[in-house]
Amino acid sequence: MKLINKLTVFTTSFFQRRAYSEKTFNPLFMLLGTMLIMSSVTNAQRYPKAQVKATGHTSEEFKSITFNGGYNWTESAQSNAVSFKGKQDRTYVSWVDNYGDVHVGAYDNKSGEISSKQIFDNKENTAVTSTSLSVNAEGQVSVFVGFAQDELSFMAVASSDESIEEWDIKQFQSTGMYSIQPVKSTSEKGAIDLYWQNKEGDVFYAKAVNKDSALDNKQLLSKEVSNFKVITDKENGVHVVFTKNSKEANGESQLYYVKIKEGKVSQENGTAVQDLAKGTLSTDQLTSLSENTSGNAVWAWDIALTAENYPVIVYSTTTDTVKANYSRVVWNGKKWENKLLADANGQFAYTKETIAPYQVGGVTIDENSSDILYVSIKRGDFFEIEKWKTTNKGKSWKVEQLTSGSTMDNLLPMSVKGAVANQTPQVIWLQNTNKEFGVNRLENTNEWFLKRAITAVKLDVLSPIINQPLDTTQIKQIMHEVADWQLVSPRYNTGMLTATNWHYGAFYVGLRALYEMEEESRYKDELINIGQAYDWQLMDDIFHADRLAVVDNWAWLYTLENDPYMVDKSQWALDIHLAQNYKKLTDVRFKKSPYKHHWWTWCDALFMAPPSFVEMWKVTGEEKYLDYMSEQWWKTSDYLYSEQDSLFFRDDRFFEKRSENDKKIFWSRGNGWVVSALARILTYLPEDYPTRKKFEDQYKQIAAKLLELQDEDGMWRVSLYDPEYLDQGESSGSSFFTFALAWGINNGLVEKKYQPKVELAWTALCNNVNQEGRLGYVQQVAGDPYPFKVNESHVYASGAFLLAGKEIFSMQQLKQMNRVAN
Repeated sequence: MKLINKLTVFTTSFFQRRAYSEKTFNPLFMLLGTMLIMSSVTNAQRYPKAQVKATGHTSEEFKSITFNGGYNWTESAQSNAVSFKGKQDRTYVSWVDNYGDVHVGAYDNKSGEISSKQIFDNKENTAVTSTSLSVNAEGQVSVFVGFAQDELSFMAVASSDESIEEWDIKQFQSTGMYSIQPVKSTSEKGAIDLYWQNKEGDVFYAKAVNKDSALDNKQLLSKEVSNFKVITDKENGVHVVFTKNSKEANGESQLYYVKIKEGKVSQENGTAVQDLAKGTLSTDQLTSLSENTSGNAVWAWDIALTAENYPVIVYSTTTDTVKANYSRVVWNGKKWENKLLADANGQFAYTKETIAPYQVGGVTIDENSSDILYVSIKRGDFFEIEKWKTTNKGKSWKVEQLTSGSTMDNLLPMSVKGAVANQTPQVIWLQNTNKEFGVNRLENTNEWFLKRAITAVKLDVLSPIINQPLDTTQIKQIMHEVADWQLVSPRYNTGMLTATNWHYGAFYVGLRALYEMEEESRYKDELINIGQAYDWQLMDDIFHADRLAVVDNWAWLYTLENDPYMVDKSQWALDIHLAQNYKKLTDVRFKKSPYKHHWWTWCDALFMAPPSFVEMWKVTGEEKYLDYMSEQWWKTSDYLYSEQDSLFFRDDRFFEKRSENDKKIFWSRGNGWVVSALARILTYLPEDYPTRKKFEDQYKQIAAKLLELQDEDGMWRVSLYDPEYLDQGESSGSSFFTFALAWGINNGLVEKKYQPKVELAWTALCNNVNQEGRLGYVQQVAGDPYPFKVNESHVYASGAFLLAGKEIFSMQQLKQMNRVAN
């Protein structure tokens, strides 16, 4: 089936969607592509006055609990994020990434630190329909996961209170569970009641669910429901809002509310409707809360309770074929007060082939006050998140723009259950990078990678201002910001900039460094998923050094996961290099050479390939990989390295070439590649290896020269011998230099007296990172010096920055230890 057919499936209406074959479902489409069809408001209401009291920040300036996550359009607005204060004060969030893996994250409400754990590795690409989360009175976290196909849904229970490290998994004997919503049990203290839908839209519930439950006590609540939300109150009452949208083109659609207590169903005024012991809930005796015209529909977004235990509901409708509205309906003890809230100002359509394209961003009710809403509204080109507050029962609203001026859409706000007043986070939402959502793991090609959903789960917590860049806490913070920004701002294209080429290979090395600092699993999981997505396959031209950059990453992952499949193809590729008669055939000439990409003929190649051979030696213990690396390195070095200048020419075209100011051309990033490669190689090269001293000597020579060439602002110029060519610090080369020099100080190859110069370099680099996490002033893909701009960034520069950050972090830790010791 072609991609466009899959895209079409996930933009149909709720009932149309369920008619399609389950085989066409995809995890991210299932979670993020469910169509929201809206109903109209026919009464002649006017929009209330909404006065903006505070403007916001771009969404990129807010913290992400994950750079790759989503949740279901149909989830309860309070079942994916829960705050709990016990021994620790944390907010727990569940999500599914764009590979279909399920994760749980924990945000420390005091320190701001984030940890996460993958609890389901979706190797079979099974369509995830629902993820939701609850926390019991002791702080034990439970996660519920549903699947569209024949895969059994499951409940994952944390093995320890207030921990997400270890999990007990229990499969339910039930398949096709959608919109799973856990609530506090009304029948057993400390237990959970579970509500969910099947693919036909029928709503079921089961009481006192635990990890040993088989759901064999499930009961049918209502049939053919479009969507529903459920909460419980302190008196063991269950409050349910649900919609029924007609399958007919001009049929009517309704919004209903019921309260359930001890199996008895009643309306808002207490009028008994039905005893569930005697049958399924019928809507014949219920009154719709939304007036509508035929042919439209209604969607319930959230339900909450006032201090008087009265229900408050927010929902969306359409007034015609182009306009969508939010509304709020409140029971005041005598009647429903139904008021128009806002124009959504646009719909969010997931593909260009949308069949029913009227979707809105979503609205949720604050955990502490039903008079506060978080609304996703389109402002200009993008959806933004706003906080709306009323003090006069919805007649007017004061608006605080949480986000504004964003460059990505911000959708599906969800209030944080259990959050206390004035605490952050109070709300989470999805920041979406791509307008067009694609499938995952269907083919080992680059094209599908371009069309994946890329969404970050955002918290209403601003990223901290980095004003002490040498503080270890702030070093970690800015590293996370740079990594997360880069992961939600991909640079893939249909050409050579793929997830397995050198650009990203260099980024992965930096991401590895960040993981090694904190062992934060969401970064390692992303690297594993990329390998799985490409079946651990290199690009075709395996003799090109650039194609080997990812081997280093995959071999390293093997050391963590002990899965031979991760490295089998890489080892095969490296063995082909060794099988050549390379001792005689190697030709390191670049200019006019038909073999220039077969051998390491340009200095960048020394970063891309040699460390991968070293990593393969670590994996296999076979010294042949070290021997090949060493021999080929020194052939290239003998040709391109200037002993007189202690720098590398980029390639032989620059031996005699001079700049406009008649200076030798030594390219900053080119030498950054080399000196960083030396640091990476020397980290693992055995002390007794025959050429280790040669590597050390070359490293020391280049390091000394770089310290001479560093500008007083801490940075290096793009043309090392001709700073006048462009007298402005360049971030990619400077990041590589900072990494290599900091590594040298930490490992005793550079004298500690130069530490202030390296710290100055790091401080200057941090000044080039904006509040969103973008490292600017990066020269784009090149082979020699040329101009760059403040807003230009690239993945390899982010990788170099992360490498530098790890070494600066270690340097400052050692500095603190010495200070304490003295």
